[in-house]
Amino acid sequence: MFTYGADAGDNFYVQLAPSGQNPVRRATAPADQSGPNLAVNPEDFRPEAGRIFSRSQFSGGEGLARAHRADGNQLDNSRFWDSVGIRIEIPKPGKPEQFVLTWEVEYVPNTNACTPYAVKVADGGRVFWADGNNVKYCDNLLAVSPTVSGEDPGTLAGGGAHPVTGLALNGKTLYAAMNGEDGIHRRTWAGVWTDWSDCLATNVWSVKGRVLAAVGNVLYDAAAAAGSVELKPLAADDTWVDVVDAGHLILAAATDGIIYAFSDEAGSLILRGETPMRAGEKPTALGFADGVVFIGVADKTADSTHTSGYMGRLYAAQLSGVRLRGSRLLREWGTLNSTLNHSPYRIRVTRDEVLVSVIDTDGKLAVFSYLLATAGTYRRLNSTRVVQADFVMIDESLVVFPLGVAPFRESSVQYTASGYMIFPYADWYSAAVKSIVGLRIENRNVPAAGAQIDLYYSTDPDAIRDSTDSSWTLGKSLTYTGDRSVEDEIPLLEVTGRGVALMVKLTRSGDNSSSLTGSPRVRSVGVRAFEDLADILWELPVNVSDVLERPGKVPVRVNGRGEATYGLLRTYEGQPMQVELLRTGEKIKGRVESVSLARPVLTARGASMLVCPVTVRGVAV
Repeated sequence: MFTYGADAGDNFYVQLAPSGQNPVRRATAPADQSGPNLAVNPEDFRPEAGRIFSRSQFSGGEGLARAHRADGNQLDNSRFWDSVGIRIEIPKPGKPEQFVLTWEVEYVPNTNACTPYAVKVADGGRVFWADGNNVKYCDNLLAVSPTVSGEDPGTLAGGGAHPVTGLALNGKTLYAAMNGEDGIHRRTWAGVWTDWSDCLATNVWSVKGRVLAAVGNVLYDAAAAAGSVELKPLAADDTWVDVVDAGHLILAAATDGIIYAFSDEAGSLILRGETPMRAGEKPTALGFADGVVFIGVADKTADSTHTSGYMGRLYAAQLSGVRLRGSRLLREWGTLNSTLNHSPYRIRVTRDEVLVSVIDTDGKLAVFSYLLATAGTYRRLNSTRVVQADFVMIDESLVVFPLGVAPFRESSVQYTASGYMIFPYADWYSAAVKSIVGLRIENRNVPAAGAQIDLYYSTDPDAIRDSTDSSWTLGKSLTYTGDRSVEDEIPLLEVTGRGVALMVKLTRSGDNSSSLTGSPRVRSVGVRAFEDLADILWELPVNVSDVLERPGKVPVRVNGRGEATYGLLRTYEGQPMQVELLRTGEKIKGRVESVSLARPVLTARGASMLVCPVTVRGVAV
């Protein structure tokens, strides 16, 4: 019986003519076809059924909440949501991409509280940093027991002691700003300090062989004695915050919300362009790499009475002539009502990445990495400090110089105790409920006793925002094997949801007393799912002849009945319908998917009959 209207009387009865050649068929739809699943990373192709989400690349960086989104791009297949205590090892010839634990953070021995001004000699390991009235320096900061020396520039230059508020290196010659209380002091590589310039600088920068100095609200091209040249004055309550070499230009950022561009013309610096930031934003730090300018800003637009904190942002922009254009937001920290200053403090560039020091949203000092090869961003270092800091890179290890705290560094022998990476929520562009049937993880090794890899899953899309969310369920723990381990699919039973998110937690081997401990290394993770198919397909052989079969009785002929039935069925094609099998009482509600051409068949009595195959798709009622 076909019911096609709102009223109980809108029914259309048909007779089925099942036979060996034309049975009544019932199936779920659509059926999965076994074969290579191509909707994943090429490295993870497998000849199997189901839907797969996987990651074998991670350098696309953090911030991807949904794995399958309409506005996705080609980098999405290497991105994740968040990580803490994780370092991504960029692929190199003969070495695959993988992630490991970051190095443990430890205080640098033989040092004490410092101020956040540090510079490193480009062609050596010596680092200079400020410590009150002194300049400290060391040639072996990564050693077990570094040799640290200190000098008082003011006293050694023949004047009084003054706080050091800025350092700049021009080759191996060091320049120090003396808090605006004395001129710029200069140190030769031999360790001789002199009062070099009359500029009462509060900060100094070295660019293109020059020394630029901030004297209150005025930027100078500094020179020996009284030879400094004024470049640009600001309003009385504004200051200069950073200067960077940007190829054919020198860029200088100020608290008036403008980035100024200077060019060298016949030996003199000329102001050629100005780029204002968005309303409410003030630049705090600059960096330059591969033609791209990186800009750290502070934003406090939400509440003018909220004076203690700033939201921080990191932008990337292209130089177009003498102005910046096409700025892209890379990362945000804090909120517009933050009570801490979350603006980037220092930006430094290496061969592979742009590093940014900032107070993270959780209120702790962190260093973030922007990978130049993939434009991905992730948290490279975390600490427990709530202060801003400068930093340098020595042999791929970070050394951090925080305000009022002793310097600390990434250990070269000790991994952090644990860390995690959370992957985006995957729903395969479908709101249908899915059965999550298996997890996968490939790891290079679990190196020693105590090390562990834990693979978690959750069907709650909000779980990715909290690594401790109660919905995270442990799918598998991998412990010490002493060898490379590639785990086969980890089966899951009775796990259903619209989608699924994964989290991998790494735990190092050993403890803090170990001289060298190992981190597990993860190369890929994945999950497989099937859609729970609620649709039912019925294939019904409908009698569209003029002869009606009657069980136990002689068939009866009704002239024109077959043609009328077939014509009415064709009008129902594609229409919503409820269909009931009167003998069994089964019902489905859906639509008539197709009405095929009628064809002759032989009945059990040997008579000829016309049968029309009708396909109905719907859900059980």
